[in-house]
Amino acid sequence: MTSNFVYGTEKYAKWRMTCLGRDGFKCKLCSTKKHLQVHHIVHLRVLVKEKKDLYNISNGLTLCKECHKNIHFIENIKNQKYLKTECVYKSTMINNMEMMII
Repeated sequence: MTSNFVYGTEKYAKWRMTCLGRDGFKCKLCSTKKHLQVHHIVHLRVLVKEKKDLYNISNGLTLCKECHKNIHFIENIKNQKYLKTECVYKSTMINNMEMMII
């Protein structure tokens, strides 16, 4: 799994602290200073697949645990809507093709 070879490393710890420091050790959405995490704007799996730098500080965003959870929830909804739209589109195309064949 991608995260196993990233999160426990010294490079990750340095990247995380650099991002936290840059953002003033507070959540960029709600400004709390509690339970801070660093969100990867471009997901690790994408960076690994595209062979991009995993530790670019412009790809980190300081969020509290709650805002981080909400960001991922919103991303999942967007992905589901995309997938649902894509499935409806493909289904319509298949139905139209079937009607043309009949």
